[in-house]
Amino acid sequence: MTSLRLKPHEQQAVHALRVTTVWSDRVSLAILALLLAPVVEEIFFRGIFYPRSSRQDFPRLALWASLCCLL
Repeated sequence: MTSLRLKPHEQQAVHALRVTTVWSDRVSLAILALLLAPVVEEIFFRGIFYPRSSRQDFPRLALWASLCCLL
């Protein structure tokens, strides 16, 4: 980013993890980030986004968009 003359900003999740000193809070954040976030993302994109956009005459666009979101 610096080679493009952009200033990197710390994300909120990274900041929360950095300033947290209690291990139980860190474990809770890890569980949310590693287990819950991917499940919610799959439900949203596979369960909501893809079916709606594929029914509206854009099945190829819906497929590519849902696959690109996985990367």
